Amino acid sequence: MAAGVRRAIALCSLIATAIAFFSSPMFGAAKLAFNYYDPISIAEFRLRWLSTDDIAAKIEEAIAEKDFSDASKLVEIGEEQGHTFDPELVARTKEGLLRAGWRNANDLVSGFLSGNVETFGSFPGAILADYFGFGDIRDATVEGTKAASGEDYDAITLGASVVGILTVLPGTGTLDVGASVVKNANKAKKLTAPMARFLKKAFSNLVDLKALKKPLSASEPLFKMPSIASILRLRDKISVREIEDLDFSRLRAAASEIGRIDSNAIRKKFDGVLRPEELEEVVKFTGGVSTVAYGGGLRAAFQALSKSDDPTDLSRYGMLAKKAGKRSSPIIRLLGKSSIYLGKLVYAIIGAVIYAVVWVLGAIWSVFAFVRNLRRLR
Repeated sequence: MAAGVRRAIALCSLIATAIAFFSSPMFGAAKLAFNYYDPISIAEFRLRWLSTDDIAAKIEEAIAEKDFSDASKLVEIGEEQGHTFDPELVARTKEGLLRAGWRNANDLVSGFLSGNVETFGSFPGAILADYFGFGDIRDATVEGTKAASGEDYDAITLGASVVGILTVLPGTGTLDVGASVVKNANKAKKLTAPMARFLKKAFSNLVDLKALKKPLSASEPLFKMPSIASILRLRDKISVREIEDLDFSRLRAAASEIGRIDSNAIRKKFDGVLRPEELEEVVKFTGGVSTVAYGGGLRAAFQALSKSDDPTDLSRYGMLAKKAGKRSSPIIRLLGKSSIYLGKLVYAIIGAVIYAVVWVLGAIWSVFAFVRNLRRLR
């Protein structure tokens, strides 16, 4: 009888520990043992155990940067995980249509004309200028002139611009997204220090400054910037969201209105400026940036570059973006590198796996004991 009581207690303990295990973070950690290299699995696990204050702090950050898209998506992600936010905070993530339209339009024109990326709103405008070819030629002229004069110049902006010039056919939808995003993230000073050092070295080695003097010394200007009136007309025909999603289908018809660049002539002038032996590494990197951008949008690529220290980090953000889609940007903002690497989670996984193995052994022993006692009764 005593033995039966002991076995009943053991069975109840086994059931109780199973319920506790499956309702605790340990179960999620154990599942990660089978998906330890999948960034989306890592990110989803971490999202489930964030505090309300952690998410609220990132919502405030996005609002301060006037990135209302990220802010509203962070609220959505938090509410999915069971968090409740201050109604006043939630209200501040919603920008009125008229105000949003006015701000986006002004930022778009500013980013197009100047190429300065002071807020994310001007980022699509700078990308749009590169799409039509004006942005890359302008930036290559500005930084290349500095380099030719022996002044300090921005090697990343110069290198990425020349890569854009030689790989883009303006207005045809073949924008080198990776090079454009890298250039504009650098101009916005969003690159991490290790990433900036890596790219500066890569682009400095890529550009032959002696060969660059030839196209810059031409008697006639390389391009003529389109008029503000034509840009305003273009602005009224496109959506910032289309640019963020890299959907340029409606822009091809507008190329003639904003002015055309003789792409073949420009490319001939810059022929030989890039060193072929250095180009492979750079193209591989910009291709990784493009993967993030096409998977999660421009915002995701912007966020990924601001959190990456090397190409390996960027490739893992690409894996995340392919599965998380438009939620990639808020996830990266919220979790940073912890969205793509296990870090200290590896200890939780080991502990969870050990717990699961011990439980399974206990279950096997209990079943064996039950079957043996059943045979004795018979």
